[in-house]
Amino acid sequence: MVSLLHLLIIAGFAAYQYLKGNFVHSFLTLIVIILSIMPAFAFFEYVSNFIIARDGRGGITKLVPFAQPLCFFIIFGLSFAILEGALSALLKEKIDLGIIAERVGRVVCGALSGLLLSGIILVILVMSPLPEKYPYERFLPTN
Repeated sequence: MVSLLHLLIIAGFAAYQYLKGNFVHSFLTLIVIILSIMPAFAFFEYVSNFIIARDGRGGITKLVPFAQPLCFFIIFGLSFAILEGALSALLKEKIDLGIIAERVGRVVCGALSGLLLSGIILVILVMSPLPEKYPYERFLPTN
């Protein structure tokens, strides 16, 4: 089921970039995704430890098991939104590189963007307190 979800995300991003984007914007969106992954991986533990340390003070006890995936998602989303907004402000005019480069480049960059984003979704699912067999068989609890 998760593999099918990954293929749908990859195909969806490739189709979206083919239909709506141009090559330069889809390539720079791929770079923005890569740059957004970096602060998410770098800072989600610090922010989630801040939430976990305040467990006894207030009504955030229910949030503690989801602190790491939630912080990872929020940091990734904020950095992606800021960088994509800056990219859209800088690229007001479309840059045309020719019909073949546009069509092939948009699909390839869209597929790579979808691959990265589906990997991010898998990372968030693995961090979440889900049953042991979802999204894949994990280690035994005794290990």
